[in-house]
Parts: sequence; C-alpha cells; structure tokens
Amino acid sequence: MSRFLFGFVIGVLIGAFAVIFSAPRSGAETIAGMRGLLDDAVAAGKQAGAAREQELWAQYRTRLSAGKREEGTGNRA
Repeated sequence: MSRFLFGFVIGVLIGAFAVIFSAPRSGAETIAGMRGLLDDAVAAGKQAGAAREQELWAQYRTRLSAGKREEGTGNRA
C-alpha cells in the first residue's frame, strides 16, 4: 500500500509541474498566480485558526464558570 501511495504522490507532483509549466502564461504570471493562491490559502487558514481559537476559549470559559457554580453548591463527590 505504501508503494502505491508513494507512486500516486509522485505522479500527482509530476502532473502538477507539467500543467504549470505548459500553461499558456508567462513564468511571472504563473508564479504570481501561485503566490495569490498560496496567500489566499494562508489567509483562510489563519481565519479558520482564529475562529477555532475563539470557539475553544468560549468552551473553556463555559466549563470554568460551570466548575465555579459546582464549587459554590457544596456538592462534591
């Protein structure tokens, strides 16, 4: 299975390079397009990371406040 996966990845890389370098654009346009895609992907990743961080902080605060409420009731197991 690992040989198949390795061959698949190599094939994808070779195919990607063939498409990129045979495109009817100049090298500078191709690089600019790839940079734009990379910048968009990085921005989307940062945005998703920030959103997830906010979710985790909200969960933390909820659990923290729930724990304080349980301490106040005197119900300990």
